[in-house]
Amino acid sequence: MVAQMDSHETQFYLKLFVKSSFFIFAAVIISKLFSYGYKIIIARSFGAETYGLFSLAIIIITIASSIATFGLYDGLVRFVSFYRGKRAFGHIRRLVLSSQAIFIVTGLICTALLIFFAPVIGDKIFHTDKFTPLFIGMALALPFLLLANLFLGVLRGFERIKTYSALINIYQNTAKFIILGLLVLLGAGAISISISYVVVFIGLFLISRYYARKDLNKMPLTKIPSRKEVMPEVLSYAWPLLFVGVLYSIFYWTDSLVLGYFTTAEHVGWYNAAITLISLFGIAPDLFMQLFFPLISLKLSEDKKSLIKRLTQQVTKWIYILNIPIFLLLFLFPEKLLEILFGRDFTVGSSVLQILALGALFSSVMGVSTSLLSIKGRTKLVLMNFILFATINLILDIIFVKSYGMIGAAFATMITQILFVVTAVFQVRNTYEFSPIKSKIGRLSFLAVALLAVGLFLQSTFANNSLATIIGVSLILLALYALGLHMFQIFDTEDKSIIQSIVNKLSRRNNA
Repeated sequence: MVAQMDSHETQFYLKLFVKSSFFIFAAVIISKLFSYGYKIIIARSFGAETYGLFSLAIIIITIASSIATFGLYDGLVRFVSFYRGKRAFGHIRRLVLSSQAIFIVTGLICTALLIFFAPVIGDKIFHTDKFTPLFIGMALALPFLLLANLFLGVLRGFERIKTYSALINIYQNTAKFIILGLLVLLGAGAISISISYVVVFIGLFLISRYYARKDLNKMPLTKIPSRKEVMPEVLSYAWPLLFVGVLYSIFYWTDSLVLGYFTTAEHVGWYNAAITLISLFGIAPDLFMQLFFPLISLKLSEDKKSLIKRLTQQVTKWIYILNIPIFLLLFLFPEKLLEILFGRDFTVGSSVLQILALGALFSSVMGVSTSLLSIKGRTKLVLMNFILFATINLILDIIFVKSYGMIGAAFATMITQILFVVTAVFQVRNTYEFSPIKSKIGRLSFLAVALLAVGLFLQSTFANNSLATIIGVSLILLALYALGLHMFQIFDTEDKSIIQSIVNKLSRRNNA
């Protein structure tokens, strides 16, 4: 009877994941289109060097923002969800008020430091004076970026996933694209990059604050505890998560920084064009992780371990299923994709894209394991992982970049990502007494290798990489993939139930 109830509850929450993922999928697709459009405008309007300097500025500002939050963004998501489950509404208010005060102070301090050291970073590290004005302009967005993250964390904690996704995906990237495009058309020059960046984060802060306060104001009025009753526990949990927000990007950023030091900004621009396409692997995790973290936090407070296991394994499998076609596309047609999006000059990064795609396929499921460790309170272990593998990546970069340039950086990151995933999976197994990966992942990996072999054969048969060839081969591989999923019995009873419910819903809509 208990097992049957667990199964029903699992199906309910998996359907909730799928239901929310439809909106998130649309939002993420819009986000990727405008995010790519934004970067393409920079690359095509100002060249590989400016695109490389822009990429380096983004890296430094994002790392600074992670340090300035003390990990409180992830702390907000976890503890707002947790306190909601305990109906400790006064604790939520104290957490938000104290976090806001911290973000204002650290935001202003970090902005001042970034502006002060901008000339040193540009001249001494990246060997160009073009970096300084671009970087200073973009650094002015930092306080607003921090406050926006505060209220976005509150929205996730209240499971306002559609609002969160609309802001972080649709508003942010669409607004950047439109503002930058207008400024470039008006002939504003490279300063338009900084203006678009700052204006968008001011808007993101104001809009996220408006929606978060609506949820906060709906909570019952209860006594607000002192800082000492709330913040020590939250900060103890949060500070080891300083870099979790940049966990998926840190290896690529290390590559870029080392390339910027040993080579030129132009090489960084070529490398980051490949990274832009690699970000496609983030679509599948985005569909589920925005709800996964707060939901698992809530269910952990209710001690529903069996439900957590079922949800984790299904979400991990879904992410892997969705990312295999992306891997095949990027690995088979890297040169043509880079040429279409960024121009012929950027095709030098085609081999880089293939290597990074292999590492990204494995690391796309890393977020599930890291989130599980964080939710369980093992944030110091997450920090140790981060330090260990960031150090390994840096050492490999220094060794390989000197001799092999961009190819060496890509190999360094691929090796580090695979090691990281294997380690995180074992840590989750030891912590939760279950593996986040189902045995069917092995079958999926075999299917991916078989499809890659077919794709390489078809590619050599057609002997050209025209757009028509890419579309034709992709359609053939998708058909074979769908057949393979059925033949290898990848979908279990819960998957089939969800697929059937979706088909029934679509059928009812068509009949209506």
